[in-house]
Amino acid sequence: MDLEQIKDDLVFLRGYDAVVFGSYVTGDFRDGSDIDIALITRIKDYEKNLDILKSFIGRAPAVYDIRVFELLPLKIKASVMDNYIVLCGALPDISEYFYHYRKLWGDCKHRVAAGYFGSYREQVAAIQRFKRLEGHIDIVKAQDHTDHHRKIERLVQM
Repeated sequence: MDLEQIKDDLVFLRGYDAVVFGSYVTGDFRDGSDIDIALITRIKDYEKNLDILKSFIGRAPAVYDIRVFELLPLKIKASVMDNYIVLCGALPDISEYFYHYRKLWGDCKHRVAAGYFGSYREQVAAIQRFKRLEGHIDIVKAQDHTDHHRKIERLVQM
């Protein structure tokens, strides 16, 4: 499938920045693979991003896996930023927006690679620190963190 076909299939994403990432970009795409799309909202609010994600459920053909960039774990964000193709939006604007996340990833990737976090609580504490750095005011408590992941999993399964 070519990029123009993807743009035609996902015309409803116009108005947002969006990038294609994953196997389609890296060349590992095979029959049966999905096409990963990261929608860039530039919104820090978790619930608003979740509402945006919900609004797109069922609108795209099943071959597309649409995710909100701001809801992705930092490690996945780093993967997106390493290999992407712009679907909607301007490359310079998207690249500039990614700068902040590249810096965050650069500050913590050595810890992730080394298995730095000894426990789940340490991971949650690190996530909370990064959310504060990203401008989030509300800090997610450990038990709420699990609930948020369950919400996302339920949405994905719909």
